[in-house]
Amino acid sequence: MERGKITTVNALSVLALIAALSALGFSWLSFSGYRNNDAAAEEINEIRQEIKTEKADLDARSHLLSLKTRIMSGEDYSQIAQEAEEVRENLKEAYGEASLAAQERWREIDGNFEALRDDLRSESVGSIQSLQNALEALQKSIETDGN
Repeated sequence: MERGKITTVNALSVLALIAALSALGFSWLSFSGYRNNDAAAEEINEIRQEIKTEKADLDARSHLLSLKTRIMSGEDYSQIAQEAEEVRENLKEAYGEASLAAQERWREIDGNFEALRDDLRSESVGSIQSLQNALEALQKSIETDGN
């Protein structure tokens, strides 16, 4: 009889060990899945930010094309300068939480906007070229985002 009790105890111990290992395995899988969810959420946020900056680039490019037409038609430079500054501020906000690569592109774009601002304030004939440079920087950024 003693021998039968030991076997039952051993069998129960083995079952308890299997249950404990299963629980440990499920816990590890749950934790591993949680980490993967964090990685997926981070990737989604990065994609969302890329879309935000690309949309801002496209909106800015569209607006600058309109401003270029208005400059060429002889419209008041001060109004155009104000609108160009608004476009710049919108871009600055969009790039605020962007990746390091995107922020590097922003510095180039921003430099073009500074030159445009200076040319518009002085009502320089170089305003059209400065505006074209800003358009090209935005186009370059759009093409980079797409890759």
